[in-house]
Amino acid sequence: MTKGFFKRFIPDRHKIRSYKHLQIFGNMHLDPSLWRWQCNSVAMAFSIGLFTAFMPIPFQMIMAATLAIIFRANLPVAVALVWITNPVTLPPIVYFAYKAGTHLITTAPVQLASESSWWMLGIRFGHYWKPLLVGLFTCAIVSAILANISIRVIWWFTTYLSTKKNERLRTRK
Repeated sequence: MTKGFFKRFIPDRHKIRSYKHLQIFGNMHLDPSLWRWQCNSVAMAFSIGLFTAFMPIPFQMIMAATLAIIFRANLPVAVALVWITNPVTLPPIVYFAYKAGTHLITTAPVQLASESSWWMLGIRFGHYWKPLLVGLFTCAIVSAILANISIRVIWWFTTYLSTKKNERLRTRK
């Protein structure tokens, strides 16, 4: 993986210092270990970011930043990945998680009328909150594990390829 690919999209820690919503962390978020572009740090950040993205809680970015600080993961990657669940992607993710939850706890899915309203959804929430939460937590755990493994494999593979390329270039000279 190229560090430059990620660094293009992530602000540097000196610019982050001015963000007001990160002031609750004091100077902890400026620790250099949270800004390293190493395999372990980035893989853990992907796990934290994806896990937090599937959590049905407000202030996911604060949770991701807190977990990144605790586990010494790459802070900007962890916080940025929370935005996988945004207003555009949230409905299909919630629907998929609900369907997965109904299969996991073997419950029949609740059929919504074509003219459902927010009021009707609120009344029926008692019928579908268990499969939804089971599905969200399952998606969070599975995506965190798969992301961690995938990043480590991709990182190893790209490092291996660049090492082989460098060896070939050295032998030519």
